[in-house]
Amino acid sequence: MFQKHLGAFFREHTGVPLRDYINRYKLHIIENRLTYSSLSLKEISQELGFTDLSHFSKFVRSHHQINPSAYRNK
Repeated sequence: MFQKHLGAFFREHTGVPLRDYINRYKLHIIENRLTYSSLSLKEISQELGFTDLSHFSKFVRSHHQINPSAYRNK
């Protein structure tokens, strides 16, 4: 019940669904880690709470159409 209230409150005050905000924030952190850190993909995925490297890769690919390694190399 609290989640519905929090989500509705957040969306009402920001215009963005809470889940979308969280995903955008995660993506921003991932982009920075891939660009500026030497952490492994596994370390980055664990830091952000992904259950496995496959889920992490799918998340990055869904936003950038390339896998995390390719994003890091570009």
